[in-house]
Amino acid sequence: MALRRRAKAIQHFVEQKRVWVPAAALGIVLGSFASGLLAAAAARGSLGSSAFWRIVAQPLATLGTGLLAVVAATFALAGVLLTQRTHVNTTKAQLRQQRAAMIRQERQHRAQLDQQLKAMAAQQSQHEAQLSAQAEVERKKHRREATFEALRSTVSSVISVRDACIAIDRAIDEDLTVPASLREASKNLVRDPAAPPELGLHEKEAARACESARARLTADSALLLLLDMEDSYKAVMKFNNAVGARLNQSPSAKTTETELHMIAATFTTAIGSLRGKYDQI
Repeated sequence: MALRRRAKAIQHFVEQKRVWVPAAALGIVLGSFASGLLAAAAARGSLGSSAFWRIVAQPLATLGTGLLAVVAATFALAGVLLTQRTHVNTTKAQLRQQRAAMIRQERQHRAQLDQQLKAMAAQQSQHEAQLSAQAEVERKKHRREATFEALRSTVSSVISVRDACIAIDRAIDEDLTVPASLREASKNLVRDPAAPPELGLHEKEAARACESARARLTADSALLLLLDMEDSYKAVMKFNNAVGARLNQSPSAKTTETELHMIAATFTTAIGSLRGKYDQI
């Protein structure tokens, strides 16, 4: 385990100092060579003599040339490694800048998308609000038109019932002017099943017209309930029932003072309940 750790340490050292390790190893070799040469010369006793320098001149020249070559190669290798490291650092810096630029662009693009989505949501909300407002305007317009038509038809029917009720008294007066022989002959005619049997010729037509007007008034006033005008509906139906009571109680007699007062009062109330309803929409 100790040897393995030492080997790993040496490997790490070599990887960290890979530029100087070869030079140091070469220096150790050359130093050992020079030391051995000097030691051999000293042992022979010729150290410093002319013979010694003739012998070591060639090795020393070779050694110097080799050292210079090693130094030059070392500087060249150091330059290459420095260039590589500079290129690596420059490339990493460029990659970091590009990544930062991409991140900024992505953030800007996301912000633009968020703004576009918000703008689209605002436009959609505005469009929905416009549609809702337009639908509300159309609804109010339709309600005003329906209310106007209901009020118009109801008022017209109320007046028609009143006129039909008055026409019954006129018909009775006209029947009284008919000679008795013609009145007896009219009894043998085919009578309307809906008319009371004791009515005369003109009275029968007037009563039938009045019942028809009452039926139309009942149908027209039903629209008031759909428009939430319950008070007006009750007032109109009270007038309609008053006229119906007059027909059922005394069909062949003219309208009494009490009946006339009741019909007039309910008519005024019905018309009054319909006035101003259109402006309240």
